Amino acid sequence: METNAKLLWFIGLYLILMIALGIKYATEAKDSKDFVLAGSGLGVFTLVGTLVASWVGSGAITGGGNSASYASGLWIGVGWLVPTLIGMLFFYFVGPKIRKLGKITVAGIIKERFGTTCAALTSLVLIIAYLAMTSYQMKGFAFVLNITTGLDVTIGTWIACVIIVGLAVMGGLKSVAPTDAWSAVIIVIGLVLAVPFSIKNAGGWSHIVANLPENHLKPMGNADVMYLAGLYIPLLFLMLGDSNLIQRITASKSEKELKKSLKMMVCSSFLIYPVIALLATIAKSVYPDIDPGMATLSTTTFVPLVIGGLLLTGAAAIMLTTGDSTLLGCATSFTYDIYGQFINPEASEQKKFKVIRLSIVAFGAISVICLLFFPSILAIQTYSYTVYSAGITPAVIAALLWKKATKQGVLSAIVVGTVLTLVLEFGKLVSIPTGLISIPVSFGILVVVSLITYKEKEQG
Repeated sequence: METNAKLLWFIGLYLILMIALGIKYATEAKDSKDFVLAGSGLGVFTLVGTLVASWVGSGAITGGGNSASYASGLWIGVGWLVPTLIGMLFFYFVGPKIRKLGKITVAGIIKERFGTTCAALTSLVLIIAYLAMTSYQMKGFAFVLNITTGLDVTIGTWIACVIIVGLAVMGGLKSVAPTDAWSAVIIVIGLVLAVPFSIKNAGGWSHIVANLPENHLKPMGNADVMYLAGLYIPLLFLMLGDSNLIQRITASKSEKELKKSLKMMVCSSFLIYPVIALLATIAKSVYPDIDPGMATLSTTTFVPLVIGGLLLTGAAAIMLTTGDSTLLGCATSFTYDIYGQFINPEASEQKKFKVIRLSIVAFGAISVICLLFFPSILAIQTYSYTVYSAGITPAVIAALLWKKATKQGVLSAIVVGTVLTLVLEFGKLVSIPTGLISIPVSFGILVVVSLITYKEKEQG
């Protein structure tokens, strides 16, 4: 695959803008709550943009639907849309309740119902999952640098780490949300414009089809039901309990603007996911042997420079801001739910502000190390989604929707769901996707233990 250093100019200009915004908002964040909730003043444009950017990120552009489409077939990537739509429907009805709770972290929601121990364990699991999520945002940006300059991916990953940590430290959600919004606009424009030029410059649709594997355009592609379930189920349950989305819902200006934003995110999802799947499929025809994570990004090398620049800039920006978001999620959870509860309960907001920034730096370095344990972005993505879905989402759903859930049931679900996922994932003990075992087991234990330990008078 050829590199094109001219594309780097687009990314460089956008980085300058992002850094300028980070510096601007660094002076406006007065305390830790302002830093992580942006003053609870996100309007429709900013909220839609930051919801799209935080959910799409490198996960969709280099992992997820992109990698699945390249490796297994066009419709496998398009199917990434289904869990997203179900999740948005869930938040449309439950989002106003989340917003009224006004909790800074997911663990804060858990703590209100089930106590400090459950909240601390929730934060620990979130950090484990989000470190992995941050790591593939960094690797995704390294792919961008590789495509533009040929730079080694490992070196590019450390460069991405420095940029992501720097942006997160400067402005928190106050800077992430506005840059997210414009990143989302740029990536959508770049994706849409890239399609016709990619088809044309790849030799036309008939030529593309002729160079694809035999089953690539069939509904199931080269996949089976078990493979699809292993991809989509962890994705769905991650979304239902995702701390980044919940943080942004809490930061919305009003319930009306929240619901309008969720509707607009649904509309944008119908556009983004099929286009990513299509571009990855075109890349499969042109570059049949590249890393699947580079599929969509590789189309920037055979479309007009301006369009390739827009697509690559939007992708890079979303990776950086999503990395900021997941790092911020780690740091916020550690600061409020572990440091603030157990290490220094008397800490002032200004002290917490400093701890958040220091922990962002530490977690950023750890994220790069996480990449050593996984062969691809899709592999680390599936792992992180499964850890979160089995360890946290059952507790979040129970806290929001089930009055009979008990502290014992939630505690059991968090511990068993997380430990089972880690043992199965790293022990390679089963041949089926880990999430198909650990997620149902976690929900089952929560229900069974809660029903056994539920006491009407104590709960009511």
